[in-house]
Amino acid sequence: MTGMSTEADGGGRRTSATTISVDWGRSLTAPDAVTFARLSSVEEQFAFPFEDRGRPPVVSRPTDSRTARQVMEDALRGALVASPCYVAFSGGRDSSALLAVAAHVARRDGLPPPIPVTAVYPHAPRSDEAQWQELVLNYLGMTERIVVRIHHEQRLLGETATTAMRRHGLVWPEAAQLQGALLAGLESGSSFVSGEGGDNVVAGGRAAPLRKLTHNWPPRRSVLRASRRAVLRRRWSIEVPSWYTDAGAEELRSALHQKDPLRWDIRTRTVLQSPGAQVLFTNVKSTIAELDLRPITPFVEPAFLAALAREGGPFGFGSRSLTFDYLVGDLLPRQVISRTTKASFNETRWGPGEREFAKSWTGSGIDTTRIHADKLRAEWLSESPAPQADFLLHVAWTAEHASEIDSLRCSP
Repeated sequence: MTGMSTEADGGGRRTSATTISVDWGRSLTAPDAVTFARLSSVEEQFAFPFEDRGRPPVVSRPTDSRTARQVMEDALRGALVASPCYVAFSGGRDSSALLAVAAHVARRDGLPPPIPVTAVYPHAPRSDEAQWQELVLNYLGMTERIVVRIHHEQRLLGETATTAMRRHGLVWPEAAQLQGALLAGLESGSSFVSGEGGDNVVAGGRAAPLRKLTHNWPPRRSVLRASRRAVLRRRWSIEVPSWYTDAGAEELRSALHQKDPLRWDIRTRTVLQSPGAQVLFTNVKSTIAELDLRPITPFVEPAFLAALAREGGPFGFGSRSLTFDYLVGDLLPRQVISRTTKASFNETRWGPGEREFAKSWTGSGIDTTRIHADKLRAEWLSESPAPQADFLLHVAWTAEHASEIDSLRCSP
């Protein structure tokens, strides 16, 4: 069902927003029509993919002269031509950048404007991005968007998640099981633009302090110290959650002891090659495609990564803010480009149902040689569980409902 509502923006203007409620009876793509990348039984215990998955995607050097911005514009133009084109819009920098470029291309080329789609959580104040959303929409002159008001539909064991898990079993990351609450009301066959991958790609990286060292002479002592740390730190540092046993913690550190390239251009070109990235971006696209939408993920398109790596060179642009300034500084307000805050959505994931399951959980799905079951349960029952515990709740739930899931997946 779709209804119209009118909301006031931060500047006192009135903006028209479509508020939709999810149609839970919507027909989904057949389970075998989309492919999800699965975690091994060992990876499930550590809630992260780290095992080799064969030949990873290779981002070669650019074969054309397009800039990263031009590659992004071309990708979004293709989405806009097949109107309607929805853009996931939270008010964060990744989604704001994509919405700004899409709106720019639509006006330049005489195409229908993109439609921002925003999830609003009335009972989760730490997720509130209304001020940033209004700032961006006003700056872009956009008055129409779809607002999806979510109360409990994106909880980890809510109807959306358990329906998805019954449908296709365990999928990482756990957020992939929750997207039906946002997407199920959108028009089938449309394009859906996601900013997934922005955090991975638009970043300063280890080379950020080295760029300051080479561009600002003489350097400050703090820059010299940061540069030294950047050169010496060749691998990602791992913070092990408290619920792992000593053996599990050691195995986790060893498994995630991945190289972190110093050169920014190499880091950017290889961002798709880690097992985590391969699984993440495969499953993000599959989640969107399962709802009969065409996934558009500009930040992780190989042509975009190749062009951005060439333009940033060995030292990159210096920081996440400076990279956004380079890409879309002409399209967004300075406050958005330089913001350092992020919304938190963890309180939207946990409610009475999740904690009731944690209390009655029998220990299914967890390898006690790697995980202290009591410590994990205590984390689930804490006031604000660590995000790393979210996927393990799905591991436990699917284990306790295994026969039910298998029978549903095998039914005609």
